Amino acid sequence: MKTDSTATTSIATEAALWHERLARTPDVAPPEAFERWQAADPAHAEAFAQVEAAHACARALSAHPELLALRQATATRIAVHRARATARKQKAGAALAALALVALPLAGWYAAERRGPAGTDVAQTRLFSTGVGQRLSMMLDDGSRLTLNTATSVRVAYTPAERHLILERGQAWFEVAKGQPRPFRVTAGAHDVIAHGTAFDVRLDADRTTVLLVEGKVTVGTVAMVPNDLLVARGDRLTLRHGGDARQLEAWREGLVVFADTPLAEAVAELNRYAPHALVVKDGRAGALRISGAFRTGESATFAEALETSFPVQALTRSDGTIELSSRR
Repeated sequence: MKTDSTATTSIATEAALWHERLARTPDVAPPEAFERWQAADPAHAEAFAQVEAAHACARALSAHPELLALRQATATRIAVHRARATARKQKAGAALAALALVALPLAGWYAAERRGPAGTDVAQTRLFSTGVGQRLSMMLDDGSRLTLNTATSVRVAYTPAERHLILERGQAWFEVAKGQPRPFRVTAGAHDVIAHGTAFDVRLDADRTTVLLVEGKVTVGTVAMVPNDLLVARGDRLTLRHGGDARQLEAWREGLVVFADTPLAEAVAELNRYAPHALVVKDGRAGALRISGAFRTGESATFAEALETSFPVQALTRSDGTIELSSRR
């Protein structure tokens, strides 16, 4: 059952996502799906109006002389940082291309080495990985689709008896092909997720494993999940929440992170998963600020500039690319 606070957070998330989508095509009439969403509940229209008001306030503040000066200083730091980064990327380009030529044959060799004699149950193992800020999607041999989020590794080990995938780090989305007699099992840390023709998300963090079910059925240990269930496993303790905020947790597949009244310190920790240069909150006052909205992954400098415009926060970009966020005095 949704609590009032959970429902409010979900609506705020949906409003932020709709605003982000409509902002991409400002000259196009809103789609019917958006009109239906607004008409479905007065709270929807109110939440969207609040998001629009927040953006309008940010635009108004951006014209303030003092903030214009801060924005100009930030823009200069960003330009210098990007120029340096571009030069580094150009130098590394040839080396990365050569590395790719070596890595691809090695991956094929590794899968072949793990292939057992005909008729045995030895797994055919392949490892798929992404770096920071990357996403990767592919179709598996059985027709299932696997999508990797940033800094993720998934080992695929299929046998005639089962389809077994091991999430070694990060976060992945699984769309399981239906009509297959072999069970589909995802191992994440100490937990196994058994899927039954379904679509679900698994995230592995140092202190917990999170499973979001979007379609079908899965079981984790003795817990049976239904669509929109969110399960958090901390050691042997499993916590199940019905009616989870799927939109907020799925946004990464659209290249977004969504926050709804989230402390800045938590938002920064999430954004840092997607960027090679970290955002750092320098004081508790700044870290306690609460933010809402949908933001592009991997765009730390843009996020910092938005904070400077809308909040009493100042950003300082260090020579190593780190962006320090502190309260404006």
